[in-house]
Amino acid sequence: MQISSRFTLAVHIFACIDTFKDEYKITSDFLAGSTNVNPVIVRKILGQLKAAGLVGVVRGSGGAYITKPLSEITFLDIYRAVECVDNGELFHFHENPNTKCPVGRNIHFILDDKLKQVQDAMERELASITLEDVKKDMESNKIMDRLVCGDVGYGKTEVAIRAAFKAVQNNKQVAYLVPTTILAQQHFQRFEERMANYPINVGVLSRFRTPKQIKETLEGIRKGTIDIVIGTHRLLSKDVQFRDLGLLIIDEEQRFGVKHKEKLKQIRTEVDVLTLTATPIPRTLHMSLIGVRDMSVLEEAPLERRPVQTYVLEYSEDFIKDAIHRELGRDGQVYFLYNQVRDIEEKAMQIQKMVPAAKVGFAHGQMSERELENIMMAFIEKEINVLVCTTIVETGLDIANANTIIINNADRMGLSQLYQLRGRVGRSNKASYAYLMYQKDKVLKEIAEKRLQAIYATRCRL
Repeated sequence: MQISSRFTLAVHIFACIDTFKDEYKITSDFLAGSTNVNPVIVRKILGQLKAAGLVGVVRGSGGAYITKPLSEITFLDIYRAVECVDNGELFHFHENPNTKCPVGRNIHFILDDKLKQVQDAMERELASITLEDVKKDMESNKIMDRLVCGDVGYGKTEVAIRAAFKAVQNNKQVAYLVPTTILAQQHFQRFEERMANYPINVGVLSRFRTPKQIKETLEGIRKGTIDIVIGTHRLLSKDVQFRDLGLLIIDEEQRFGVKHKEKLKQIRTEVDVLTLTATPIPRTLHMSLIGVRDMSVLEEAPLERRPVQTYVLEYSEDFIKDAIHRELGRDGQVYFLYNQVRDIEEKAMQIQKMVPAAKVGFAHGQMSERELENIMMAFIEKEINVLVCTTIVETGLDIANANTIIINNADRMGLSQLYQLRGRVGRSNKASYAYLMYQKDKVLKEIAEKRLQAIYATRCRL
């Protein structure tokens, strides 16, 4: 068996045992019939579990049955047993190759049942209805094209992680398309952490990777040894050839250009597509509302999440100094958004002079891959507590300890940008603050004033 086949077989057996352990006497014949697995293989698997002392197996009518408490058997135990039994046989779940293979039919959404041991209760409950919608779509014969719309920090990535897991457990590859290199790296680290206890290989394609690493990742995608790949628009290049792509996840579709969207249109007719956004463009929203695309909405905030306290005010160095001091006083971190690359370093030095006790760094998209990666890692690891940055941090960054953001020249930002930027803070149970500043004595344009009023009006929304 290949790794993916062993993994899928173990998932099906484990799901069956976990479902019926309290209702029926689990026998080898029952397992074989419920999972469509050769009874001989099932008996060998039970024999391996018995040899390891994990279960007691007694012969009787209906084949061998398990006598020890089944609640003590873990997924990894069963996977190891399947691995030991590996005799080169392959297992196929679907008979008709001309129709879409429904993902996960007749099995559990395992992430809901067993990965709860490694994830927060908040994340388990925040998107249960949306997860059920995605699960039904993936199990149907229809190609999925679902938009998941939810506020910043409401759990869209959690939905993506579970959908990806569900696709992989059915021998499909997953592509996760994100708009920025920083976000690709963060998702890569998060996926690796969440999948650490499972035989799932996660790869990443972005400019943070060396040519050698990119070559190895492309080879793994082609051969099928990489199950989940996360990347920027690099994923849409011609040299990225999947062995068996089953699910495409798109984070913030509105951030991609026309050529990228034309490529995405072609993919949509072939594989399941899950689109995640906090600020859908009108066309995407319209298609969902009239029923051309399915839509799920994440309406409830995670438990203990507080609204971001939002203020619109004139630029004031004294106020900035006080705001940074207050955040650092509770051992927090600050984003200072300054969207001008040419003198961002000077601005960082100015902030350093204002608050000598602060550890100030700066980041922008024109930095080299290594510089940018080092700065962001230093901020994540709290070696930097004030990050002067451009809008490169706009999408998806999840740093719980950063709970104050100061946006310079906020009147020049679009409404979607302001909404996303404010979402970089408030990702914990601490009070969080967003200060939207414009130049002193400046007469704001009517449209800019309306944007600031709109973002201010949502300051208490959760």
